[in-house]
Amino acid sequence: MTGKIERITFETVLEQCCRLGYMLPIGSCLWGIPRGGTLVALLMNYISPEREFTVHLDETPRANDIVIDDVLETGQQLSRYSIHHTCAVLYCSSNYLSLALGGVKHATTIEHANYLLMPWETEHEAKVWQKKQATDAEADALHPFE
Repeated sequence: MTGKIERITFETVLEQCCRLGYMLPIGSCLWGIPRGGTLVALLMNYISPEREFTVHLDETPRANDIVIDDVLETGQQLSRYSIHHTCAVLYCSSNYLSLALGGVKHATTIEHANYLLMPWETEHEAKVWQKKQATDAEADALHPFE
């Protein structure tokens, strides 16, 4: 993925956290995928006290936790959790909407060509991630059945 980098503001993240918080049941236990998901879970708890969320900061999610992430871009990260947990994301790439509908609640669909630069990320991190994605895609094209 070597598309445009789109910078997301904290204000936008807070709006999306509030929106996502109202999609989840009152009293839900949240566990965020490090690093972005943890921040989102904590923000959701902070800005929506009336939703009575509990945030677990354990290394792995507990049985009834809803797994939270900031962005679903490839689905690889959340696929590890979506079998046993309900998952929720702030932003979901339109290319992975089918995964999102299979157990992931999402607030907004984004264009796959854009890399969302969250407020806690640096532009350098975004460029490194894009380069890794391009390298992985080239390897997949050369060895499609491995």
